[in-house]
Amino acid sequence: MRTKVGEAMSVTASAKLAAAETCQSDPSIASLTGPIAGYQTQASKYVSSVSIAGDCSTSGGVITIVANTTPAVGVAANTVTITGTISGTNVDWVCTSGHLPQHVPSTCRSSG
Repeated sequence: MRTKVGEAMSVTASAKLAAAETCQSDPSIASLTGPIAGYQTQASKYVSSVSIAGDCSTSGGVITIVANTTPAVGVAANTVTITGTISGTNVDWVCTSGHLPQHVPSTCRSSG
């Protein structure tokens, strides 16, 4: 399971870059999408889609990853969401997931 979620996280690298660059270059974009950011989903063995949304004036974008499988036992959903927050000239990303902590990379575990 961790491998599947880890792959999902690696697939998002280009989506995060596209969202961050777009929001930093034009913070007035109110309805960010993949096409506006110049991003096209890169499906993989475990990921069926990666979408970009959000309001550049309030965030660095929201990236939603959808797995191409049914959620496993103990998994609340087959999605992982990464939310960007603009911090000066950087975008800080926070990951949330319905997966059990032992099934996700440390970068996507709740700190609470």
